Amino acid sequence: MLNQVTITGHIVRDGELRNTNSEHPFVGFTIATSRRRSKDAEEHTAFVDCQIWGERGTKISPYITKGLLVGVSGHIETYVTENDGQKRYYTKVVVDDFVFLESAKTYSQRRSTQVQLDKSTTPDPFASPDAFAKTGAKADIADDDLPF
Repeated sequence: MLNQVTITGHIVRDGELRNTNSEHPFVGFTIATSRRRSKDAEEHTAFVDCQIWGERGTKISPYITKGLLVGVSGHIETYVTENDGQKRYYTKVVVDDFVFLESAKTYSQRRSTQVQLDKSTTPDPFASPDAFAKTGAKADIADDDLPF
């Protein structure tokens, strides 16, 4: 049987380095990946839990940061827990290969640009019928310059 999955997406939150009861380290994180079912359909986002085990997980955990674009390849594992007679089923990807799909510099630039855009107080020049009113620029257009 074939059990292989490859996913690209953005990390939802910083990776969490943990140990099992028997002191086996792993880093857990979630990837958000989106797709459209058809051209005109609404975008659907899936959140996929992932784990990287052992020394690899320990070494890579500081670099697994929220918003980073990554690719992972691995296999699916499922497990069941029971609490008060209720069974809960979980699915995760155990990562065999991990790839950064953007450099740290690109990621930092993208994050700082988003922050600047969020905090921007630059007026929208198109909010007024006179597009030049809020920029302070004067439109130097004569009637003879218009094509109609």
